[in-house]
Amino acid sequence: MKISSCSVGLLIFLLFSSLASAPGEKIWEYNSNGYAWAYPFYYNNIAYFGNGNNSRTSGTIYALNAENGTEIWKFDLQGIAVYEIVQAYGNIYVSASSISASRSYIHCLNPYNGKCNWTYECNADFFTGPCVYNNQVFFGFYDPDDIYYLYSINALNGDYIWKFWAERIIRRTPSVGKKAVFFNAEFENMYSLKYDTGDIIWKYRH
Repeated sequence: MKISSCSVGLLIFLLFSSLASAPGEKIWEYNSNGYAWAYPFYYNNIAYFGNGNNSRTSGTIYALNAENGTEIWKFDLQGIAVYEIVQAYGNIYVSASSISASRSYIHCLNPYNGKCNWTYECNADFFTGPCVYNNQVFFGFYDPDDIYYLYSINALNGDYIWKFWAERIIRRTPSVGKKAVFFNAEFENMYSLKYDTGDIIWKYRH
């Protein structure tokens, strides 16, 4: 199964199964009339994607029926969707940023009706995509004063857990494994932190 999108907010669904008469055949397309900032994401027969305007001051998360492309729900963001939408613990998590307002958000949404369970807000110019592990959401951001952090918040209620100062901007979504969270600070260091406390395990300068 493959979902693809292009920069003008057109979501194209390609299904390599009996629904298509030939492999790679286009089954449907959905035009949101915006810029498709967030990568599309598939979960339980629903296709999700985020769009925004060119000035990055507004945006929307869409949930579409994966079989026919009809809209199930949409959620207006306080910013625009960036990088990734992920699923965990029966929810979907999405990061959003408003460059003009220097505000960024993590939203936790019900995947079936779009209801917002909680929102975490920071005074930041940019968030990475969220990474969810062991009831925690990890993400990187930088604030208007060029201070760079990796954050951990509670995946169930959005409460703050810890943050770790990095020497450079974190542009990519962190990853987890072996009870550690890994991330790269641009042009400088690779880090491994204890996922539960944020304490540093090791740092590799590259």
